[in-house]
Amino acid sequence: MESIKNILENLFGELKRGSLVLSVLLKTNKPIYGYSLVQTLQESGIKIDKNTLYPLIIIL
Repeated sequence: MESIKNILENLFGELKRGSLVLSVLLKTNKPIYGYSLVQTLQESGIKIDKNTLYPLIIIL
């Protein structure tokens, strides 16, 4: 059985991923390059790595 710490870490990771997806969707109401999107998100206080963003853009 998983410990409560592991369960909470997994839930936190899923919450973070879900929040990033929503943040990217909210910022892509017009065409924008990936690099500009990273800058826009970081200016909004959302820290995201390019290696996280680019696979997400392909899915969207």
